[in-house]
Amino acid sequence: MPGVGLTIVQQILSVATFDIPGVRVGSLLGTKLFPLHPSYLKEGEEPELPLPSPMDDHLGTIDIGSVHLSENTGSLLVFLLLTALTLVLIPILSLLRPLCHKRIQQSYDNIKHTVMWNFTLRLVLEASLDLSYSVLINLKYGYFEDQPFGAQANYLWSVFLVALYVVFPFFLVIFYVYRFKDLHNEDFVATYGATLEGLHGLDKHVVIYPLTFVLRRLIFGIIAVQLYTFIVG
Repeated sequence: MPGVGLTIVQQILSVATFDIPGVRVGSLLGTKLFPLHPSYLKEGEEPELPLPSPMDDHLGTIDIGSVHLSENTGSLLVFLLLTALTLVLIPILSLLRPLCHKRIQQSYDNIKHTVMWNFTLRLVLEASLDLSYSVLINLKYGYFEDQPFGAQANYLWSVFLVALYVVFPFFLVIFYVYRFKDLHNEDFVATYGATLEGLHGLDKHVVIYPLTFVLRRLIFGIIAVQLYTFIVG
C-alpha cells in the first residue's frame, strides 16, 4: 500500500526536522547575494523537485520541498556555518588578543572555551540525523554546473558535509583511543567529552559510540531518500 508507506516515512522524517522559522541562509543574505534558482525563473517561483508528485506532496508537509540543503535545514545550517566561521576566526583573533582590553580578552576566552570543543562536537553529532537526508537529497537531485551561486554553494556544502561525516567519527574514535587514559580527567571531559555523555563504564568498546551513532543516521538518511523513490516508483 503506497499511501501507508509514504505516511510512515513522512512521520519518521518529521521527528528529525529541526528549524527556526524564517532563519535561513537565503532569507538572511537575500536572493541577490544568494540566488538559488536560474534567472529565467520569476521571483518567488521555484522549480519542482524532480521526483514523482506524490512524493512532493508528502515532503512539503515536513518542509522538504526543495533540493537545496539551505532550504531544507534552515536555521540548523546557519548554526553550523556560524560555528565554522567562529572556529576559523579564533586562531586569527588570538594574535590580536594581547592588544585588546581585559574585558574583550575575557569575552574571547569565553567564546573559545564554549566553541572548542564540546559545543561543536555535540552540534555535529546531533545535526547528523537532519543533515543525513537533506544532504543526500541535494547531492541526488541538485546540480553544480551552470547553476547560480546559491545552488553551487549548497552542492559544495553537501559534498563537504558528506566527507565530514565519513571522516569525523573515525577520527574521533582514534582520538579517544589514543587519549583513553584522559577520559577520567575532568578537564579533558569538559573539553572533549560531549560525545560520550551518559555512557557508563568508559572502556575501549564505549569509545566507538560516536562512530555507530553517525553511521546509523547516515544509513537512515540513505534508506529514507531511497525508500521514497522505491515506494512511489
